[in-house]
Amino acid sequence: MRRVGQARRRDTGERAIISALEAVGIVVFPISGAGCPDLLLYCPQTRVWLPVEVKGPQGRLTAAQCQQRALAPYPVVRSVGDALTLVGVVGVKKW
Repeated sequence: MRRVGQARRRDTGERAIISALEAVGIVVFPISGAGCPDLLLYCPQTRVWLPVEVKGPQGRLTAAQCQQRALAPYPVVRSVGDALTLVGVVGVKKW
């Protein structure tokens, strides 16, 4: 359990995922809170907003996240490839 005022750690692959999404034109807003997803994505071309949870390869959802996803499901990405596939980018060799 976190102490009051203690900073929340971001997932290890989050920075790379944000960079890759921004490189293909997605606007990324990092967010936080109990049960909230890590990122809010906005695609200007389609005007679609998408909440996304970032987890490492072995990462697990918290109890609050599981409860929130039961009410309003949102995707979980574990790699840059997962994130790019989620927004419809396929066959990008750089990533």
